Amino acid sequence: MILDEPTNHLDIPSILWLENLLSERSRTWVAISHDRYFLEKVATSVFEINRIYPGSCFSSEGNYSRFLENREAFLAAEHSRAQSLDNKVRREIEWLRRGPKARSTKQKARIDKAYELTSELANVKSRLRTSSVEI
Repeated sequence: MILDEPTNHLDIPSILWLENLLSERSRTWVAISHDRYFLEKVATSVFEINRIYPGSCFSSEGNYSRFLENREAFLAAEHSRAQSLDNKVRREIEWLRRGPKARSTKQKARIDKAYELTSELANVKSRLRTSSVEI
């Protein structure tokens, strides 16, 4: 069963009936909703589609509150990872500026790794970039 904004046009008794139905039955259902209270009451897994996640999707078992906790932990880890990558890239760029000779295999591999890190950092930063508009 797919429910798109199921609580939008329901009165309170109908919403309570729907919450009860979805909580008691062991059926598979998908709800797309902005009603956080409804999600808190009935969700057993939450999926969010957003470009900030690798693969553009983040999922969490449990209710909506649990999802928010897991998402916050994930985003904090991603920001930490971006910071770590930023530091590594900065060190590698400094090393590259000193003009390493690319004759040895080890130095060639390090140069290649520096380019990989730069690309990975750009990818992480582009996913974590947010925009805001003030009115």
